[in-house]
Amino acid sequence: MVRQGVDGVIILPLSTEAIIPAIDAAGKAGVPVVGLDSPLPGSKYGVYTFTDNNSPTFSQTMKIIGGKGNVLIVRGVAGSGAEAAWYDEAVKAVKRCPDAKIVGEIKGDWNNATAKTNILSFLASRPGTQIDAVLEMGGMAPGIFDAFIQQGAKMPAVSIAPCTVGVLSWWLDNKSKTSHSATCFSGYQSAWSNWGVMMRILAGKGPKVNGMSISLVGKTVTNANLEKYAKPGLKLDAQDEPAGPISDYASDKFLNMYFRKPGTPGR
Repeated sequence: MVRQGVDGVIILPLSTEAIIPAIDAAGKAGVPVVGLDSPLPGSKYGVYTFTDNNSPTFSQTMKIIGGKGNVLIVRGVAGSGAEAAWYDEAVKAVKRCPDAKIVGEIKGDWNNATAKTNILSFLASRPGTQIDAVLEMGGMAPGIFDAFIQQGAKMPAVSIAPCTVGVLSWWLDNKSKTSHSATCFSGYQSAWSNWGVMMRILAGKGPKVNGMSISLVGKTVTNANLEKYAKPGLKLDAQDEPAGPISDYASDKFLNMYFRKPGTPGR
C-alpha cells in the first residue's frame, strides 16, 4: 500500500507484534498508520486507540450480586493482547468483596463453543454449586448464556463485553428474572472515531501520544437502560452489533484532548 502511494493506513491486525516493522517502515515513508482498537507495542510511528471495555463491567456485575456469592471467571486466550490485564481487573473486583469468592477459572479462548463446553463440564463436576456471577474476558456471552440455559441452572449475573443483539435480546426478554452488566460499542462507531483520528493526523493536528485510551466507564448497559440497546424476540446466537449514536464511542470533543490542535476535518 505504501508503494502504491496511499496517504494513510487504518489497520486491525491479528498479530500486532508481527506487523510492527511494516508499520514503522510506513511511518518512515511518511504514511501514518492507525491501529483500530489495537495497541501497537514498540512501534515508533504507529498511533492507536484502545478500549478497556471489560473492566467497567466487572465491578458493576459484582454490585448486582451485592458483593456476595460464588464467581466463575472465563478467560480468553492467555497471553493475548490485554487478556492478562482484564483478568487481573476481574480478580481485583472479586477481592474487593469480602463475601465473594472465585470458585473456578475456565478457558474460553474467546470462542463461544469452547466457553459453553467448559462451563458445562465445570458445572457437571460440581453438582449443587451455585454460580452467582460470571466475569468473562470478552466476546463469550452467547456461549456462557447457552451453557446455563442448557444446564437448567439459574442464570448468574454476567459481565458482557462486547454486546451482540442476540444476548441483549435474550436479556430483555428475561429482564424480570435476570440482571447483567455490559458495555456496547459497534464497529461502525469505532470506524467513525478512528477515521477521525486519521483525518486529524493527515491535517497536521499533531497527536500528543501514540496511544489513545477510550473509556467506557459510566456507559454500562444495565436493566435500567437496556431498552435503549435491545430488541425483543431475537435468537441468542444473533451476532449483529447493537445500534447506538455514532459519536458515543469517541466523540470529536473527546478526541480533542489527544491532539495539539482541536477539530476533525470533514466533520
